[in-house]
Amino acid sequence: MEVTYDGTYTLPVPEKEDYVFMGWFLNGVKFESGTPFSSNITLIAKWKKVEFNYLENNRKLTITKYFGSSTDVIIPAKINGKPVTAFTTSTFINNNRITSVTIPDTITNIEYSAFLGCSSLSSITIGNGVTYIDDSAFEGCYRLVEVINNSSLNIISGSKDNGGIALYALCVKKGGTSEIIYKNGCLFYTVNNVNYLVSYIGKDRDLTLPNNCKDENYII
Repeated sequence: MEVTYDGTYTLPVPEKEDYVFMGWFLNGVKFESGTPFSSNITLIAKWKKVEFNYLENNRKLTITKYFGSSTDVIIPAKINGKPVTAFTTSTFINNNRITSVTIPDTITNIEYSAFLGCSSLSSITIGNGVTYIDDSAFEGCYRLVEVINNSSLNIISGSKDNGGIALYALCVKKGGTSEIIYKNGCLFYTVNNVNYLVSYIGKDRDLTLPNNCKDENYII
């Protein structure tokens, strides 16, 4: 596309069958619309294969199962140009591999037992379209220490409301990105200047814990 230097512009959002567009990248770094530049550049489109089973109804999609191997899961807002508006109770139930999930703005409800038994889940981002979280949606998610709440729901640390999403949360915040740190297979989280070892997601059987987190002691 042709753009005037220092002018305003919006990058196109391409579509590819059964792939999710992850964004435009420059030298391995995501390049956002409106970023100023002063010389010719070449952007690379990054794609990820859809790792969900889904059903279609009236050109809207409901995700029924996640079959991928990623620990950090981003639920797409669209698949093949059609909006993802829901996911069923069986999508993530008892998945003890995933550590973070991002829910798009297109989804309104989080169903009963949706994340039941996701014992490694430590961070979740709620899109601004979510208006309801059913009972027991996050039962057994005892490592879920970080909730990034972009919705209008009143989510409070230590509360059983909203499906228990923040029952074990050390932090509930509006906007931003995850502050969980990955080091030697361990997930660390810092709140109020205290470092916590949340979980181990590595593959070593003979485990030696790190000596520190950010050059400081931590709590297990």
